[in-house]
Amino acid sequence: MTTLFQLYSPIDSLKANIRQLASLWHTGDKLLLLADSIAYIDWLYAYVDEHNFDADSDENLSKLDMNQLYVLAEDLKLLAETSIINLNLADKKVQVLSQEDWVKLTLDVDKVVTL
Repeated sequence: MTTLFQLYSPIDSLKANIRQLASLWHTGDKLLLLADSIAYIDWLYAYVDEHNFDADSDENLSKLDMNQLYVLAEDLKLLAETSIINLNLADKKVQVLSQEDWVKLTLDVDKVVTL
């Protein structure tokens, strides 16, 4: 059973949301960053790494396949209009989805969970 996790998180709750995601994550799951959550992608990677190396944590997000990380083109465009952040999404292997691609993605998974 695969899940598409849609993460809409301000920076101040991103770390807690990563811990919650870790408790739910399974191999084959996908992660879509919504709205301005895209701007925190470097923090997302840092928090995933921190969580994976936490000796007190039972969950491990090391199976988070970077080919299963997505953003919506519309959200990216809005962020670019309000910010001058250079995200280098291509270097991070983040896939940019159109609305149609997003709908197809939701049909390819068993469930969708928004955090």
